[in-house]
Amino acid sequence: MTSNNDPNLGKQRWVVRLFVTGDAPNSRIAKDNLKRLRARYGDCPFEIEIIDINQDAQTALDHCIFMTPALQIVEPKPGGFIFGNLSDEDKVLQFFMMRGE
Repeated sequence: MTSNNDPNLGKQRWVVRLFVTGDAPNSRIAKDNLKRLRARYGDCPFEIEIIDINQDAQTALDHCIFMTPALQIVEPKPGGFIFGNLSDEDKVLQFFMMRGE
């Protein structure tokens, strides 16, 4: 899972939220994949907030999250959402590149 077009994540601050449903299989996979991405770009300011909708359904509703896992880029603006377990690293990195330009 590598990309020839890796985003330059180290030049800006990233704030992301990962919405999960407890310890469901796809939620576990998404958390692991996000941790792996974070480790890969460990030199950049990267803040992760994990929201378990089983414990905090209101926050999910406030952000119009009706399916999980869902990754929200809060910063940099304009932000955005990607849904799924984040297994396709090329698509996840492309998503970050589109938001970080």
